Amino acid sequence: MHEQESERQDAAASDMEYILSQPAITEISPATIFRFTKTNVAEFHQEMRPMILGGMGMFEYLEAIQFFCKLKEVVYGSDKKGGDKEFMSAVQDEIKKYGKEYTTPRGVKFELAETGTKYDYTQNAEWKALYMEEAFIAEKRKVLEEKLKRIPAGTLLVDPGTGETLIGPSKSSKSSFKITLPR
Repeated sequence: MHEQESERQDAAASDMEYILSQPAITEISPATIFRFTKTNVAEFHQEMRPMILGGMGMFEYLEAIQFFCKLKEVVYGSDKKGGDKEFMSAVQDEIKKYGKEYTTPRGVKFELAETGTKYDYTQNAEWKALYMEEAFIAEKRKVLEEKLKRIPAGTLLVDPGTGETLIGPSKSSKSSFKITLPR
């Protein structure tokens, strides 16, 4: 237990040392950060661009963005995880204290809302038949796509056994970057 506390203190000291070693950022006005509007998101980024493109804090800026994106997943959930249900319930309870909505002094509105509505169609025979047909066609398409991927782009190939003509698909991609936070 004592060892874990010591490790946490060492990590906190290391983090503080890193923060203090960074140049002070005076170009960001507090008023810009504290206006929580849709427009301000783009304005904030536009104010940050010259500083970042000028060589100050690019990776730190992106680290912070990635951190808050992951934080949003922890709170709200993602395709892989369900989010913090206890926290979300507490937020809903807090909103209920004000009726069905609450607006903060900064103008941000919190509303109770039905989200993620799902319908179960499996009791309908016609729907089930269409779903099975769709799944069968999707599987056939996947098999064909796997076969076509093995043919160089634009190359015409004729299967001598069946006479089937296949043309290799063109391939495109875009360059970007990935950000991975450490565990």
